[in-house]
Amino acid sequence: MLPARVPELSLLNTFLALARYTTPMGFESFCWPMIPNLMEVDEHCNAHVIVPHKDGTLPKTMFSSHLDTACSHFERVSFRQNKHGFIKTDGSTILGADCKIGAAMMIKMIHHGVPGWYVFHCGEEKGLVGSGRMAKDYKTWPYIPDRCVAFDRMGYQDVITHQMGSRCCSEEFAKALADALNSDPVIYNNYQPDPTGVYTDSVSYVGIIPECTNISVGYFNQHSHSECQDMAFAEGLLRVLLKIDWEALPTVRDPAEEEEDYGYYSCRHGWNSGATGGYTGSKEEPWDYSESGHSRSLDRSKKKRHDPDLDSEDEWRRRREGNVPQEEDESIWDCKCESCDTVQPIKYQYTNLGAFVCHGCGEVCDMFEGTKRQGRETYQDPSDHYELDDGCPPHDWAPDSADGLEVTG
Repeated sequence: MLPARVPELSLLNTFLALARYTTPMGFESFCWPMIPNLMEVDEHCNAHVIVPHKDGTLPKTMFSSHLDTACSHFERVSFRQNKHGFIKTDGSTILGADCKIGAAMMIKMIHHGVPGWYVFHCGEEKGLVGSGRMAKDYKTWPYIPDRCVAFDRMGYQDVITHQMGSRCCSEEFAKALADALNSDPVIYNNYQPDPTGVYTDSVSYVGIIPECTNISVGYFNQHSHSECQDMAFAEGLLRVLLKIDWEALPTVRDPAEEEEDYGYYSCRHGWNSGATGGYTGSKEEPWDYSESGHSRSLDRSKKKRHDPDLDSEDEWRRRREGNVPQEEDESIWDCKCESCDTVQPIKYQYTNLGAFVCHGCGEVCDMFEGTKRQGRETYQDPSDHYELDDGCPPHDWAPDSADGLEVTG
């Protein structure tokens, strides 16, 4: 049953309510009671809300996030907050800021009446399952929007123009969105177009929707037990998102035209590949999916640039999130802050993107400037922290107030 009423909470409390449990694919319904005005959960388990304009016209902007987390089990999350305002866990689970901080922002935008088609996807971490199947059924959509903006990028400054090496939005659109995001001094005023995107659900729609992008929302170390979220940045970003005139953004890219690859690229948090995802078919049937929901564009035999190391789909999925050491372990790295020289142990776990937040000064530093420490299986966070209330909601719970969710100390 869909909730009749969802009370509005602060962004922090909304995020904590969504993230109280890890939700691997199949457990996204835990989060549905938090979504206000929930209209539909489609056959692929994507949740939808459409907020029309005041005159009743349909919005031309789709907002995207996903409710599954990169883990295998439904587990209770124990939150911590350091003195710099970063939310993290006690080290026993992932945090799930990827992508629940994006979902929390979308929930706040719905409460504030920002016109848009809001899609809370399922199965992104398992290969864009929900968005891929939704793209396959695009002829059943109520309408085709002009743009899809995902809130699922690490860091502070990226407006993604390419995903998996293929263009997903025009430079004109990315520049206009970056300028809009930089228009308010409450955040770092440093957004800029970036061609080094990996992938998120918006890439599923590049053959359908003209402008598809992904923007940074202030999390780091996703898919690892050292994942953290800068809540001060997220609060500032939300204030900007509520002010943007989304319908005024330009629409330039033609989704029916396959555009150039960004090519065999390399970046600090990227990975090297000429392989692409995205639009691969005809204008009439732009998508071809397997039963698993994965795009058949993963078959790289037809691409001009080819990386033989990525022939295996499992290998591609394992490496998709970053240019990191390729052994799958849970090693500990002694990492030295680039600003204050503080040395601290940081746990590396599957596709950690190599950034960490210094417990001493709060700077974001490069993890792999440190030295790998062998043979250590446990991680104890040495930083000062505050515990959150330990109560947990039932599966179908939606809070009536903010009681018990704020950080205490």
